[in-house]
Amino acid sequence: MQEHSVAIMKEPEPSQWWLKGLAIFMFITSVFAGIGGFVTLLTPMFIDLISEEVQSAIGELPENATQSEKDEWIEEDEILTETFEYMEGMKAFLVISGVAGCLMALVGFFSVPVLWSGDRNLGIKMVAGAFSINLLSNLGAQIYLFSGPGFMPDYGFEEAGLDPAVMDSINTISLVSNIAGLICCNLVLFSILALVASQTKPAGPVELKSGFHINNFENSDNK
Repeated sequence: MQEHSVAIMKEPEPSQWWLKGLAIFMFITSVFAGIGGFVTLLTPMFIDLISEEVQSAIGELPENATQSEKDEWIEEDEILTETFEYMEGMKAFLVISGVAGCLMALVGFFSVPVLWSGDRNLGIKMVAGAFSINLLSNLGAQIYLFSGPGFMPDYGFEEAGLDPAVMDSINTISLVSNIAGLICCNLVLFSILALVASQTKPAGPVELKSGFHINNFENSDNK
Protein backbone atom coordinates (compact mmCIF):
# COMPACT_ATOMS: atom_id res chain seq x y z
CA MET A 1 0.00 0.00 0.00
CA GLN A 2 1.27 3.51 -0.95
CA GLU A 3 0.13 6.66 0.79
CA HIS A 4 0.92 10.32 0.02
CA SER A 5 0.65 13.32 2.30
CA VAL A 6 0.72 16.85 0.85
CA ALA A 7 1.87 19.80 2.93
CA ILE A 8 0.99 23.28 1.65
CA MET A 9 3.65 25.79 2.62
CA LYS A 10 3.81 29.46 1.68
CA GLU A 11 7.05 31.07 0.56
CA PRO A 12 8.23 34.01 2.65
CA GLU A 13 7.02 37.35 1.34
CA PRO A 14 9.67 39.30 -0.65
CA SER A 15 11.20 42.26 1.11
CA GLN A 16 9.37 45.50 0.40
CA TRP A 17 12.67 47.35 0.55
CA TRP A 18 13.34 46.34 -3.04
CA LEU A 19 10.42 48.49 -4.12
CA LYS A 20 11.27 51.22 -1.63
CA GLY A 21 14.86 51.26 -2.85
CA LEU A 22 13.65 51.57 -6.43
CA ALA A 23 11.38 54.42 -5.31
CA ILE A 24 14.38 56.26 -3.82
CA PHE A 25 16.38 55.63 -7.00
CA MET A 26 13.54 56.95 -9.17
CA PHE A 27 13.18 60.05 -6.99
CA ILE A 28 16.86 60.92 -7.37
CA THR A 29 16.82 60.10 -11.10
CA SER A 30 13.68 62.17 -11.66
CA VAL A 31 15.13 65.19 -9.86
CA PHE A 32 18.17 65.26 -12.14
CA ALA A 33 16.07 64.49 -15.24
CA GLY A 34 13.68 67.31 -14.38
CA ILE A 35 16.45 69.83 -13.75
CA GLY A 36 18.24 68.80 -16.93
CA GLY A 37 15.06 68.96 -19.00
CA PHE A 38 14.09 72.37 -17.64
CA VAL A 39 17.54 73.86 -18.28
CA THR A 40 17.63 72.31 -21.76
CA LEU A 41 14.28 73.91 -22.62
CA LEU A 42 15.66 77.30 -21.53
CA THR A 43 18.86 76.91 -23.56
CA PRO A 44 17.40 78.21 -26.89
CA MET A 45 16.47 81.45 -25.13
CA PHE A 46 20.03 81.75 -23.78
CA ILE A 47 21.37 81.14 -27.29
CA ASP A 48 19.36 84.08 -28.64
CA LEU A 49 20.52 86.35 -25.81
CA ILE A 50 24.18 85.40 -26.22
CA SER A 51 23.97 85.82 -29.99
CA GLU A 52 22.63 89.36 -29.66
CA GLU A 53 25.24 90.30 -27.07
CA VAL A 54 28.13 88.89 -29.13
CA GLN A 55 26.94 90.58 -32.30
CA SER A 56 26.63 93.93 -30.52
CA ALA A 57 30.05 93.48 -28.91
CA ILE A 58 31.72 92.79 -32.26
CA GLY A 59 30.07 95.72 -33.93
CA GLU A 60 30.56 96.65 -37.56
CA LEU A 61 33.62 96.15 -39.71
CA PRO A 62 36.12 98.84 -38.64
CA GLU A 63 36.76 101.18 -41.58
CA ASN A 64 40.00 102.72 -40.31
CA ALA A 65 41.61 99.38 -39.40
CA THR A 66 44.52 97.86 -41.24
CA GLN A 67 43.95 95.11 -43.77
CA SER A 68 45.21 92.44 -41.36
CA GLU A 69 42.81 93.68 -38.67
CA LYS A 70 39.95 93.62 -41.19
CA ASP A 71 40.84 90.09 -42.22
CA GLU A 72 40.93 89.01 -38.59
CA TRP A 73 37.54 90.63 -37.94
CA ILE A 74 36.02 88.93 -41.02
CA GLU A 75 37.41 85.55 -39.94
CA GLU A 76 36.01 85.89 -36.42
CA ASP A 77 32.67 87.06 -37.79
CA GLU A 78 32.44 84.04 -40.10
CA ILE A 79 33.25 81.63 -37.27
CA LEU A 80 30.64 83.23 -34.97
CA THR A 81 28.05 83.27 -37.75
CA GLU A 82 28.66 79.59 -38.47
CA THR A 83 28.48 78.77 -34.76
CA PHE A 84 25.18 80.56 -34.18
CA GLU A 85 23.68 79.09 -37.35
CA TYR A 86 24.61 75.66 -36.03
CA MET A 87 23.10 76.47 -32.63
CA GLU A 88 19.95 77.66 -34.39
CA GLY A 89 19.66 74.22 -35.97
CA MET A 90 20.26 72.66 -32.55
CA LYS A 91 17.14 74.26 -31.07
CA ALA A 92 14.86 71.45 -32.22
CA PHE A 93 17.26 68.92 -30.67
CA LEU A 94 17.24 70.85 -27.40
CA VAL A 95 13.44 71.01 -27.36
CA ILE A 96 13.15 67.26 -27.96
CA SER A 97 15.66 66.50 -25.20
CA GLY A 98 14.10 69.00 -22.79
CA VAL A 99 10.54 67.76 -23.25
CA ALA A 100 11.66 64.14 -22.93
CA GLY A 101 13.60 64.90 -19.75
CA CYS A 102 10.63 66.67 -18.16
CA LEU A 103 8.25 63.89 -19.22
CA MET A 104 10.55 61.22 -17.80
CA ALA A 105 10.80 63.19 -14.57
CA LEU A 106 7.01 63.52 -14.37
CA VAL A 107 6.42 59.78 -14.82
CA GLY A 108 9.27 59.03 -12.44
CA PHE A 109 7.88 61.28 -9.70
CA PHE A 110 4.45 59.67 -10.02
CA SER A 111 6.04 56.22 -9.70
CA VAL A 112 7.68 57.07 -6.36
CA PRO A 113 4.55 56.93 -4.11
CA VAL A 114 3.26 53.94 -6.07
CA LEU A 115 6.45 51.98 -5.44
CA TRP A 116 6.69 53.13 -1.84
CA SER A 117 3.15 51.91 -1.14
CA GLY A 118 4.09 48.45 -2.42
CA ASP A 119 2.06 48.44 -5.65
CA ARG A 120 4.53 46.27 -7.55
CA ASN A 121 2.77 45.83 -10.89
CA LEU A 122 1.82 49.45 -11.50
CA GLY A 123 5.10 50.78 -10.10
CA ILE A 124 7.26 48.59 -12.33
CA LYS A 125 5.17 49.51 -15.40
CA MET A 126 5.60 53.22 -14.64
CA VAL A 127 9.37 52.85 -14.19
CA ALA A 128 9.59 50.87 -17.44
CA GLY A 129 7.65 53.68 -19.13
CA ALA A 130 10.01 56.34 -17.77
CA PHE A 131 13.08 54.39 -18.92
CA SER A 132 11.50 53.83 -22.35
CA ILE A 133 10.83 57.55 -22.73
CA ASN A 134 14.46 58.24 -21.93
CA LEU A 135 15.74 55.64 -24.41
CA LEU A 136 13.46 56.43 -27.34
CA SER A 137 13.69 60.21 -27.03
CA ASN A 138 17.48 60.16 -26.89
CA LEU A 139 17.66 57.81 -29.86
CA GLY A 140 15.39 60.15 -31.81
CA ALA A 141 17.47 63.16 -30.81
CA GLN A 142 20.70 61.49 -31.95
CA ILE A 143 19.17 60.54 -35.30
CA TYR A 144 17.91 64.13 -35.70
CA LEU A 145 21.39 65.49 -35.09
CA PHE A 146 22.92 63.07 -37.58
CA SER A 147 20.40 63.86 -40.33
CA GLY A 148 20.17 67.60 -39.54
CA PRO A 149 22.78 70.00 -38.21
CA GLY A 150 25.35 67.32 -37.46
CA PHE A 151 27.42 66.84 -34.33
CA MET A 152 29.66 69.87 -34.92
CA PRO A 153 29.79 72.94 -37.19
CA ASP A 154 31.84 72.50 -40.36
CA TYR A 155 33.39 76.03 -40.11
CA GLY A 156 33.94 76.11 -43.86
CA PHE A 157 36.09 72.96 -43.86
CA GLU A 158 34.85 72.09 -47.34
CA GLU A 159 35.81 75.53 -48.67
CA ALA A 160 39.22 75.06 -47.07
CA GLY A 161 39.79 71.94 -49.15
CA LEU A 162 38.87 69.30 -46.55
CA ASP A 163 37.26 66.22 -48.05
CA PRO A 164 33.50 66.24 -47.19
CA ALA A 165 33.80 62.52 -46.47
CA VAL A 166 35.82 63.44 -43.38
CA MET A 167 32.89 65.36 -41.87
CA ASP A 168 30.55 62.50 -42.81
CA SER A 169 32.87 60.07 -41.07
CA ILE A 170 33.01 62.26 -37.95
CA ASN A 171 29.21 62.43 -37.83
CA THR A 172 28.86 58.67 -38.37
CA ILE A 173 31.40 57.83 -35.67
CA SER A 174 29.73 60.28 -33.30
CA LEU A 175 26.30 58.74 -33.97
CA VAL A 176 27.50 55.17 -33.44
CA SER A 177 29.44 55.99 -30.27
CA ASN A 178 26.58 58.04 -28.80
CA ILE A 179 24.00 55.34 -29.51
CA ALA A 180 26.31 52.66 -28.09
CA GLY A 181 26.76 54.68 -24.90
CA LEU A 182 23.03 55.32 -24.72
CA ILE A 183 22.22 51.62 -25.07
CA CYS A 184 24.77 50.67 -22.40
CA CYS A 185 23.36 53.19 -19.93
CA ASN A 186 19.80 52.02 -20.53
CA LEU A 187 20.82 48.38 -20.25
CA VAL A 188 21.99 49.19 -16.72
CA LEU A 189 18.67 50.91 -15.95
CA PHE A 190 16.55 48.06 -17.31
CA SER A 191 18.79 45.52 -15.54
CA ILE A 192 18.09 47.26 -12.23
CA LEU A 193 14.37 47.16 -13.02
CA ALA A 194 14.55 43.45 -13.95
CA LEU A 195 16.39 42.68 -10.71
CA VAL A 196 13.76 44.44 -8.61
CA ALA A 197 10.96 42.72 -10.55
CA SER A 198 12.48 39.29 -9.95
CA GLN A 199 13.16 39.94 -6.28
CA THR A 200 9.61 41.16 -5.62
CA LYS A 201 7.79 38.41 -7.47
CA PRO A 202 4.72 37.45 -5.41
CA ALA A 203 5.16 34.37 -3.28
CA GLY A 204 3.03 31.34 -4.06
CA PRO A 205 2.13 28.11 -2.28
CA VAL A 206 4.59 25.25 -2.43
CA GLU A 207 3.48 21.64 -2.28
CA LEU A 208 5.74 19.30 -0.37
CA LYS A 209 4.93 15.65 -1.04
CA SER A 210 6.04 12.77 1.10
CA GLY A 211 5.33 9.11 0.55
CA PHE A 212 5.91 5.85 2.26
CA HIS A 213 5.19 2.25 1.40
CA ILE A 214 3.68 -0.32 3.69
CA ASN A 215 4.11 -3.73 2.33
CA ASN A 216 2.16 -6.42 4.10
CA PHE A 217 2.98 -9.91 3.13
CA GLU A 218 0.66 -12.63 4.26
CA ASN A 219 1.90 -16.17 4.02
CA SER A 220 -0.61 -18.85 4.86
CA ASP A 221 1.10 -22.18 4.73
CA ASN A 222 -1.22 -24.57 6.49
CA LYS A 223 0.13 -27.92 6.58
